[in-house]
Amino acid sequence: MPHQKEQKILALLREELAKRSTGAALAYITLAIVIFFYHFKLVFWAPYVQAACVLMFIGALTRLIASRIYVKRQEKKIWTLLKATIWVNAIAWTIIFSLASYELKNEGLHFAVLVTIMAACQSGSLVTLSNSKSLYLPFMVACLIPLMSTALYQYFAHGAESGPYLFTCYAVFFVYQMIQFRTVRALQTDRLGNQVDLENSLHELKMSQDAFVEQTANIFHASKISALGEMAGGLSHEVNNSLMTIMGSVQQLERYFARDGVDNPDYIRKVKNSKDAIDQIKTVIDGLRFFSQQGEEAEKVDRPLEEIIQRTLNFINEMIKANEITMIVSPIPPIMVHCNPMQITQILFYLTKNAFDALEGVEDPMKRWIRISFTERDMDVEIRVMNGGPQISQDVKSRLFQPFFTTKKVGKGTGLSLSISKGIALAHKGDIYLEDSHDCTTFALKIPSSPLVTAHA
Repeated sequence: MPHQKEQKILALLREELAKRSTGAALAYITLAIVIFFYHFKLVFWAPYVQAACVLMFIGALTRLIASRIYVKRQEKKIWTLLKATIWVNAIAWTIIFSLASYELKNEGLHFAVLVTIMAACQSGSLVTLSNSKSLYLPFMVACLIPLMSTALYQYFAHGAESGPYLFTCYAVFFVYQMIQFRTVRALQTDRLGNQVDLENSLHELKMSQDAFVEQTANIFHASKISALGEMAGGLSHEVNNSLMTIMGSVQQLERYFARDGVDNPDYIRKVKNSKDAIDQIKTVIDGLRFFSQQGEEAEKVDRPLEEIIQRTLNFINEMIKANEITMIVSPIPPIMVHCNPMQITQILFYLTKNAFDALEGVEDPMKRWIRISFTERDMDVEIRVMNGGPQISQDVKSRLFQPFFTTKKVGKGTGLSLSISKGIALAHKGDIYLEDSHDCTTFALKIPSSPLVTAHA
């Protein structure tokens, strides 16, 4: 986290430097034009000073363009170009200040103008380049060292009495600028550090608010499911009573037909159709009862694995067919599993429903499939539910079994199915996990098999 904060502060410092470079570049372009024609009335070194002005003009113009591009795109190569233009300006100023100072012998009105421009250049650079130590310090050295060296040269070579005084003034000015740089730099770093902290706090607050809203919606959705389960329990009880009455009447008709020797095929077919319809309704009622009892504790019993798988398929078959999804079920081992059948059916329903949801938006018919396969290992059986939809991303995998975590839209998922399934599996001394060794999304449910070897034992 501290490293990320430093990176953000550095990025903000560079952005501010780029913004300030616009004004500095325009000032340098103006000075380059003025000095080109004025050139401090030099004679011998005038062409070289004018060449440096042309160099400064090109560098400042490029800096102007680069700074505006960097503010918009903040690309590394643009930053490198911006730094290069600043170095070009530093070289140009070094040539101008050193050659003009040398020919003017640190004396006269033109030299006073030169020093004034130099002081203004250094002060302006403090404002512009204080965001970057690697740019400001070299810029200061490049501009002041030639002036200090020229002052000493004039003193030792030509006995100019002003040399030591000028050298001292330049040195004091250099030290003063360094102190100012440290002060401005510290203020900028603190200001931007506070800005980054505020932005991070606002981002975390927004994420917390979003998470709170999402969890509230999920809890509300879960409460609706709970209420639906209670209603389903009462509804299944009432419907089941009426269904048993109808079934009793149909069976009584069968006995009457058998007693009276009625062999009318139409009657017999209608009775059979009625019994089949009652069986279908009973399957739905069993499902309602299952959902109404899913939170209740029930003892573990031995049940054929095939019975549990078939119960799961009864719940999802119509949904699968209606959406043109291919359901592939591998041969079911003829074994018993020691479990709470309703809870294991609940897990398999959740896994299959999640696989169904993963195929939403998949248009390729070759990928619209769900497969259930089985592997026996010692006294356990592993049930795998696979699908041809897109694979789960790495950042989601680590949070799959967290309560209320869901990748679905609000109202379409509670984020509870996998966490509930994990708890049920662990309570059965088994487990549920995502397998990474497959090319498709694969969830594996491991549950203990019964000491009985086969379903027919």
